[in-house]
Amino acid sequence: MADSEQQEAVRRFEAKEDRKGVVYLSQVPPYMQVDKLRHTMSQFGQVGRIFLTPEDEVTFARRVKSGGNRKRRFVDGWVEFLDKRVAKRVAASLNNTPVGGRKRHNIYRDDIWCVRYLPKFKWHHLTEHAVYKRNVRQYRLQAQLAQSKREDQHYLEQVEKARRQAKIQQKRSMKEAKRVEAEGEADDDAVGRDEEKEEERKDKMRRLLASLKRAAAADENALSSSSGRPTGKRKLAEAFREEARTGEGAGRGRETAAPDQPIDISLLKRFAA
Repeated sequence: MADSEQQEAVRRFEAKEDRKGVVYLSQVPPYMQVDKLRHTMSQFGQVGRIFLTPEDEVTFARRVKSGGNRKRRFVDGWVEFLDKRVAKRVAASLNNTPVGGRKRHNIYRDDIWCVRYLPKFKWHHLTEHAVYKRNVRQYRLQAQLAQSKREDQHYLEQVEKARRQAKIQQKRSMKEAKRVEAEGEADDDAVGRDEEKEEERKDKMRRLLASLKRAAAADENALSSSSGRPTGKRKLAEAFREEARTGEGAGRGRETAAPDQPIDISLLKRFAA
């Protein structure tokens, strides 16, 4: 029983909806509001629901900022009549005709109606279209947010990668600087040791030359006091002086040697033998 009553109510509702007609206004007179449009259309028959598409928010804000009219404008709209025959008659009679009316205080007098009857179009089609547009807008917004998140994540990953690479490069540079510093210290130590060895060798040669000079001086004194027979030390000193004169003669025409130039050790060993 309840099911049959419900089905009968559904049939009555569908029949009522089927008797309704919808007209489409491709252009709404500037600054005409819903109440004014309902009052105008009610002169031709019973009006049901009305929907007007508001203008873009950016356009409205630009107009208000430039000092224009602060009233809300509408781009297009739909008007539902309770009788489709009235809707057809309204569309046929008002299309491409001036709004008209009294002259005083009527800013819509010279505007033109752009009305068209939509056959087989019901109000639920409009709501479905609005829901579809809202869902599309929501999907696009979600897609843009997801794209922005991916771009932000990629940017953060690249920043972190660059930071790690910079840290690795810094560690390598520090390690290379330490290695170069260690090599420089090792070279300085080696040079220092070589210089110390050279100084020790030169000092040893200076002491040897000094002892030879003292021996040669002692032999000269002994020779002057004796019969004139040369001793072994005297022979060594004379041979050393002769070798020195020979070396000076051979070195003429060349750069003079430094005072602390090392002496040939083999020559001294040969003289000492």
